[in-house]
Amino acid sequence: MSAPDDAIDGLLAAARAAWPALVVAPEAFRARVAASAASGEVAVADLRGPDLYLAVACEAGVPAALIAFEALLAPIGERLRRAGHDHATVDEALQLVRFRTLVATPARPAKLASYRGHGSLAGWLRVVALREVFALLPRRGDRSDAALATAAAADDGPLALLARVHGPAVRRMFRAALAALEPAQRALLRLEIVDGLAHERIAELHGVHRTTALRWIAEARAALAHAVRRQIKRELHLDDGAADSLLRALAGQVELSLTSGLLTIG
Repeated sequence: MSAPDDAIDGLLAAARAAWPALVVAPEAFRARVAASAASGEVAVADLRGPDLYLAVACEAGVPAALIAFEALLAPIGERLRRAGHDHATVDEALQLVRFRTLVATPARPAKLASYRGHGSLAGWLRVVALREVFALLPRRGDRSDAALATAAAADDGPLALLARVHGPAVRRMFRAALAALEPAQRALLRLEIVDGLAHERIAELHGVHRTTALRWIAEARAALAHAVRRQIKRELHLDDGAADSLLRALAGQVELSLTSGLLTIG
């Protein structure tokens, strides 16, 4: 069902009045309203015009819109903390909300594109944030644990051999190593490895220079590799000589797993 132009014009006028500082292309807003009304579930007049307008502005990267987006996230974070979720988990969840809602990747569009204005944008973001928090909770098990990881390497690589002999133990070691990382480091590895985000976009997401983002990523990767090596040395009870020999070879395979995307987090 097509949306009547006069109804869209009314929404546009109300949205501009609500957000006078935001500049949004009228055709982009009209297209978003038309798409939201296409199902016929909600009348055009009942759509959340100002919230749709803000969503379109955020997708366009309008700085004032991104500030307003953060203002919507702040009370959501406070509410989650008051509900008993620890600060690290909430911070990591909100970082994932920012990335998945605002940033498109080659594998998927930005999630904000799915917001239809049938309810408030703040309410929609609360649901997204809750899902991210629950996905990070250890009680949901290995499948959705924040530290969930599997490792793989070439068939003739030392990591593959180790995995064939000690498969469950190796997977557990990777999970333990990831759990030992700072939440921000796990989030960086997700952005780089799982979501395939370019370093420039990671830097933009964090509001830092690309070299700073590269340094953070390098530190996270090094911390993970160090933790994996420590876990394997301790749990497989290797003497120093054997451990050093194996871990030198394994370190290359860990790096290969990271750079080739074979390490899957969360």
